[in-house]
Amino acid sequence: MFPLDRLVDGSFTGLFAGMTGALLLIACLFAVNGAVWAEVFPTSVRAAGVAAPLSFATAIFGGTAPYLNTYFSSGGQRDLFLWYLIAVVAITLVTGVLTKETKDVDLDR
Repeated sequence: MFPLDRLVDGSFTGLFAGMTGALLLIACLFAVNGAVWAEVFPTSVRAAGVAAPLSFATAIFGGTAPYLNTYFSSGGQRDLFLWYLIAVVAITLVTGVLTKETKDVDLDR
């Protein structure tokens, strides 16, 4: 987060480099997203099982992010927002590591 944030310095080149770096990291996450979601829930509840937690997480984390960024920036503590993002990434990483492998599990249950 910190290197990407430092790239955004008000110039076109810095903004382009920061956005490109961030999008490459996001692409790594979303490249496997569909397969992971398909294997986490049984087929009978897959749509609701994916939609509910995804919508909830988007509302909580994505919906509050701009407000937190503005709040921390206006108080002169912009780095706190970056630490917030790092914490969310850490939670995501731990969740991914703890997710059970479903290679040999019947998903039609």
